[in-house]
Amino acid sequence: IKDELSVAKLIKPMFFCICILFLFAVLNIVLRHNYFVDWILKTSRDVSFVYADGGSKYALTDRFRVSSMFLNAFNYGYTCMVMCLLFMYFKNEFQIAKSMFYMAEFFSIFGIISCGCRTMMVCSILGCFIFCVIHYKIGKLFKAGIFSLVLFIFAMQIFPQINDYVSNIYSVFDSKSQIKGSSIEMREIQMASTFYWIKDDIAFGRGDAFFSVDLGFNSDDKRNMVDEDLQGLENVTLHYLLERGIVGTLI
Repeated sequence: IKDELSVAKLIKPMFFCICILFLFAVLNIVLRHNYFVDWILKTSRDVSFVYADGGSKYALTDRFRVSSMFLNAFNYGYTCMVMCLLFMYFKNEFQIAKSMFYMAEFFSIFGIISCGCRTMMVCSILGCFIFCVIHYKIGKLFKAGIFSLVLFIFAMQIFPQINDYVSNIYSVFDSKSQIKGSSIEMREIQMASTFYWIKDDIAFGRGDAFFSVDLGFNSDDKRNMVDEDLQGLENVTLHYLLERGIVGTLI
């Protein structure tokens, strides 16, 4: 991508991609199992224990999550969030057809909600809000905000599922929540554990592959994990701190 013309050439391919993702997401919901992922994993010779359950990964959980054509539901939601913002940009800059815009936005929002990832919901709302603040006048933005709020309150009364999504988002900040998944408290525990391991090597960390090899997180047997408080250590900054220290992280 080197100029606006390069970006414009991506619009149709992206639209077809989000349509295909939507179709597989609907199949995922209807069948309550991701058979596409199962098929993909059968072609792989080396599958870690994280994805060993493949298409049934979310089938039996309390929070059923849609992953469409992805191994992880988070990745599907993240892709849809990016698509949602991109098509808002395309509509604003290239005046794409309304039918394409509304379909792309619907398919994207569908993915953001159905992936079941609270982080995606929060980031999508913030991302769309920031985009609107930058591209629209205050008066129009205020009217749209009031309309969206009224529409949201009205929708909550008709569709009880929306209340569940709001509760899911709030549970990130509630340490007593019974909803499984990431939370602020879990991140605090991960951070504390990271600093525990680098307390004597805070400048340069514990070295390359310390997390995967020395702490046993690349093993298929969870019993080989030395410190379960680290969980998956998804935060890349904490991962860098653990293995590279403050100096390595800054570099």
